[in-house]
Amino acid sequence: MSDVTGERCAELLKRERRGAVRGLLMEMLYGLRGVNLQEIGEMLALDYSSVSVSRKRYRVMTDGDRKHLRLAERIESKLIQEKKP
Repeated sequence: MSDVTGERCAELLKRERRGAVRGLLMEMLYGLRGVNLQEIGEMLALDYSSVSVSRKRYRVMTDGDRKHLRLAERIESKLIQEKKP
């Protein structure tokens, strides 16, 4: 994800990092990789309810936002390419 967003992975995982990119990271882990809320929380040093609230906040914040939609599509495309043998 960091090569698409231009942000370093360590920056994305910081607890104080609360932007749309972090929300997108949670959405991608949950939706595309099937990682549950507790596992995402462990990765990001959050409890599962904070992950749930953050995902909801991200969806509300980015609803209809074309910039975030394009970013999500680029990241999803890259993840799908990485899955192929």
